[in-house]
Amino acid sequence: MSTIVIDEVACTHCSTCTTICPSGIIEETGTIPSIRPENEGSCIACGQCEATCPTGALKLQDPDGRPSTLPAGRPAMTPGALGLYLQSRRSVRHFKPEPVPRETMEQVMEIVRYAPSGANMQPVQYIIITDPAEVKRLAGVTIEWMRDEIAADSPLSRGLPLQYLVDAWERGSDPICRGAPHLVIAHTPAGNSSAPVDAIIGLTHFDVAVPAFGVGACWAGFLTIGAMASEKVKQALAIPEGRVYQFALFFGYPKYATHSIPSRKPARIEWR
Repeated sequence: MSTIVIDEVACTHCSTCTTICPSGIIEETGTIPSIRPENEGSCIACGQCEATCPTGALKLQDPDGRPSTLPAGRPAMTPGALGLYLQSRRSVRHFKPEPVPRETMEQVMEIVRYAPSGANMQPVQYIIITDPAEVKRLAGVTIEWMRDEIAADSPLSRGLPLQYLVDAWERGSDPICRGAPHLVIAHTPAGNSSAPVDAIIGLTHFDVAVPAFGVGACWAGFLTIGAMASEKVKQALAIPEGRVYQFALFFGYPKYATHSIPSRKPARIEWR
């Protein structure tokens, strides 16, 4: 349960906090806005009230929140700069051998933890595999599952290029994690219907953030198919009990630089 504390001197009674609260529980009940005790359980600790208070009079009492103040005079992100950054993002499948420092990973995750989630439940947790040998082991377990599917002539083996992937592995390539040194895995509580979307949002934040650190990433689709279909792959990933694998990205320092933005289809939009 979270509560708010308001500095009576700094509060200007602008009513921004009462208007912005998504739960509608902040009220002008006295000399300053407040939450009635019976409504405190409905606070989702989203921080909208604190973030939008123009005088900084309101503070959310959330011991795990670690709030910070936006720096004064911070440069604005222009549409052109943001657009160029996002359009320049590439899926990386060739990596340098040197690892990404733990400190850099922590800085990325400091950004990722602010990804939005349904009702601010923040259900997504992450496993970051730093050992390249472990990443390769998980790729190998996925290949073993593919061999089993091919031997059983399963529907998956007929619908996916599993034999091609197994052949590539036997030639010394890694078509699963592409020889990446690291892997980030998102997992969520079992039975939470909105958590899979929250996990994708969180990993998208990771995918978008890492290029700013000189790091590249790619969505581990074949690993995910294996994790969804194979108990062997699930066990190898060692997801904590009561939680569900959602998706993963492999990442590291890109071996090749990007020099242009490739073409894409025009946005297909129905305006109404």
